[in-house]
Amino acid sequence: MNYEFQSLIDVSSEYLKMISDTRRVPRESIDKLVDGELIDAAACYLYSDDYAERLIAWPFGDSDWRPSDRRSNLIRAAAFIIEELDRMERERIR
Repeated sequence: MNYEFQSLIDVSSEYLKMISDTRRVPRESIDKLVDGELIDAAACYLYSDDYAERLIAWPFGDSDWRPSDRRSNLIRAAAFIIEELDRMERERIR
């Protein structure tokens, strides 16, 4: 197996999983997150080892917080950043 692009594949997969779960969070709700919530969520996964910081910054409900191993947390953080970029792009073209 070629691992050259595995991280990109994994981030894309996580992002697609996030945006396909519109039963939980409709696109219209995501578009209302204009105060940096998605970036805060990404930061929480980036620094998930610091539980106290996570408690302060996590912008969503506790049931949505699902940290895992370091690599998985980085993948989830990247997916949140992509979601913020897409939200900004939708806002720009309106």
